[in-house]
Amino acid sequence: MEQEKAVQLNFTKRGFVRLVSFLCALILVLGVGFALEGRAAARYRLRLEENYAQSLTGLASNLSGISQTLQKGVYAATPVQISTLSAQLWRDASAAKVALTSLPLGDLHLDNTNRFLTQVGDYAMALSRKSVSGSELSDEEREQFAALCEYGRGLADQVYQMEQEIIARGITMEQLQREIEELGSQDGAAAPPEGAVGAFQGLEESFSDYPELEYDGPFSDHILKKEPLMLRNVAQISFEEARSRAAEAAGVEPSALQGGSDEASIMPSYTFSGDNVWVYVTKAGGYVSTMMKSRADPPADQLPPTAGETAADGKDSPAQRAILAAQRYLAGRDLAALVPTWYRLADGQCVVNFAPTQGDVLLYPDLVKVTVALDTGEILGFDARGYLSNHYNRTIRSPGLPLAQAREVVGKQLQVESSRLAIIPTAGQYEVYCYEFSALAENGQRVLLYINADTGVEEQILLLTEDETGRFVQ
Repeated sequence: MEQEKAVQLNFTKRGFVRLVSFLCALILVLGVGFALEGRAAARYRLRLEENYAQSLTGLASNLSGISQTLQKGVYAATPVQISTLSAQLWRDASAAKVALTSLPLGDLHLDNTNRFLTQVGDYAMALSRKSVSGSELSDEEREQFAALCEYGRGLADQVYQMEQEIIARGITMEQLQREIEELGSQDGAAAPPEGAVGAFQGLEESFSDYPELEYDGPFSDHILKKEPLMLRNVAQISFEEARSRAAEAAGVEPSALQGGSDEASIMPSYTFSGDNVWVYVTKAGGYVSTMMKSRADPPADQLPPTAGETAADGKDSPAQRAILAAQRYLAGRDLAALVPTWYRLADGQCVVNFAPTQGDVLLYPDLVKVTVALDTGEILGFDARGYLSNHYNRTIRSPGLPLAQAREVVGKQLQVESSRLAIIPTAGQYEVYCYEFSALAENGQRVLLYINADTGVEEQILLLTEDETGRFVQ
């Protein structure tokens, strides 16, 4: 008995020693792991701070470049010089935007600063295009450019001072981010912050008198304010009437659609949704602006031929049958006069663009898009926003440039096969009256060229591809 107790005691001692050894080893391993993880985290934070520092230095450098280029631009007189400076402004502004978005400043909502960086390069490129086309820059445009120059100089000086303060005080971006978060949690009565955060806020507030820029570019202020032409001076419709029109466009019963939050934009609309369908109807005029349907299973088969209907060229293809289905849909929406301009095949669907004509002139700004399922011919999408925004009865005059003279602008390596008159939109949603030339290159590439019908300037070039029916599509 005593011998048995001794064995148990020895066993207990051995077990205890082993347990202690195991715990010590575990603590050592965990300690080493935590130490390595801490070192890795420290290295990560260090790299992150280095990246932030590089972004801040890059922002200051690019803003300095923008300021200097803008000052040179004020005195530029030749199209070549204006074009060179504009390209430099575009590069510096793009780099500055990248640097700014890389900094942890999202909660400060630097909308005006971002707007300046977006517009300055875009505005310069618009002036460059105008200068190269042979047009003189107006006094107003030069005054706006000079105003941009002043803002650019002030912005560069402020960011440089902030950079020096952050470096001198050893402020990390982690600290800066904490200050911004604390600022966001305070009420509006709190005193304006000091230091780097206050400097960034002051940067944003310095744009209080920033001018509105209206020019031929996608970020022009006039685009944000443009009222849809077809919604002017038309009566408002009721919610129930809008739901009835939405149901008709979607091919469902009105009871299948539920109303959603109204869209408050430049095109105020009632919104409706049902089983995998969404429809927007304008409050003014009651136009269906958008209809979208989704399907759980992507289509695999092709749309079968429709009895008694073939395309005008006699070719029977999935795309041609989809175009016919889209045309039937538009006829039901009182848009039968629109003509198909080009289409795109993707994911079992065919997206067809239609445009109206006035006389013999094609109106590209007034596009309507219809999406058709290739397996069933079901209309999956309808987008008339371009049509509602831009369509009106234009005053179309004779071209200032004869067709033969415009034809001479087309490169000799292209064989022109057809031509017609068209109005095309510019990047800034203005319009240009053009000759549209359909041409074939030596390598078989189909090209559409748009030559200004008044000045002979080459406004746009589109490259087309050939589908299985031999039709060229964009």
